[in-house]
Amino acid sequence: MPDKLTIQYYETDGVYVIQWELEDGKPGAVLGDDENEEDLKEIASMTDEDIHYNGEMNDFFDTEHALAIRSIMNNKMNFLELRDFGLCWHSHNAAQIALDAANQAIEKFHKGIETALLPEWAKTALSNGWKMPDGWKP
Repeated sequence: MPDKLTIQYYETDGVYVIQWELEDGKPGAVLGDDENEEDLKEIASMTDEDIHYNGEMNDFFDTEHALAIRSIMNNKMNFLELRDFGLCWHSHNAAQIALDAANQAIEKFHKGIETALLPEWAKTALSNGWKMPDGWKP
């Protein structure tokens, strides 16, 4: 199972966070855990090319982590605050809305990469309404 974003409740702080669950099932980074306010503003203004350069991860942060943060910041997902451990929300519902936006941004980005890697004939066929069969790879 690939890494995925999940909502976790930090009982001692009474807040919800969005945290990576790693492929092996162990907890990973919390969104915003290594960022400060300036970093968040910088990520919000980045383009896809800034975040993901020539198929290589940016040295500063993981591509998907940055896409998720950018989506939350640009969609004005009202997080409670940025704490030492990351972005946090008062309610599960608010965190779920942010999680959904983050996952949509990541999915859209990956679909764009997949399309960019297609041969020209397949791109032309797609633009003319052709649908790739499930599991089809060029």
